[in-house]
Amino acid sequence: MTPYTQYAVDPWPTWPTAQPGDLTLHGKLLMTLLGEYYQAYFKKEGLFTNENAENGSHTYIYADNSERTIESAGGLAAGLFPSYQACIHHLPDCQTDPLFHPVKADLGNPDHVKSAAVLASAIGSNPSALRAAYHGQLSLLQAVLFDQPVDTAPLKVAPLKTSVQNLPISITPGLGGELVNSTDQLVSHPRSQKSLCWSTPRISR
Repeated sequence: MTPYTQYAVDPWPTWPTAQPGDLTLHGKLLMTLLGEYYQAYFKKEGLFTNENAENGSHTYIYADNSERTIESAGGLAAGLFPSYQACIHHLPDCQTDPLFHPVKADLGNPDHVKSAAVLASAIGSNPSALRAAYHGQLSLLQAVLFDQPVDTAPLKVAPLKTSVQNLPISITPGLGGELVNSTDQLVSHPRSQKSLCWSTPRISR
């Protein structure tokens, strides 16, 4: 049983990864497809030649040091430079990278309380209004989780299950390395906490 069991009628999938949050083989394939798209785009714009080795040797790829991000960068590089082994640069996994995690790396003196207030103000100081704004998306998610037709109205909540459409939403000052936390009641799993921090690979040429 996973922390998400109460939100779905079917068993939650077990991903074939060494650790929770690691990139799956399917996810890496999608990153490679994205790399292929960008390769075609860069060629069209005259930024890439038809020589993969030349393109790869003149491109610098830098990633955050989590397994997921390093593997994502590797998948992207495989699509950008087929048959060329690009180097993925990153810090050792024991270090906090200030490029991706400036708050956690103690750069500057961010005001967590003010940041949360600004974000709350931007959405009308009513985080729950997001539920109405994204009603269509939440309805689709709920239909999938409860295995019901998308056009079912109203959706019937399965016995002993919790509807994601009824979860409280809150915005609070971040803790530790997070500037702001925007959370709902899916907080039984740490990865369900959303923060204003993304760890996407950086590519420069």
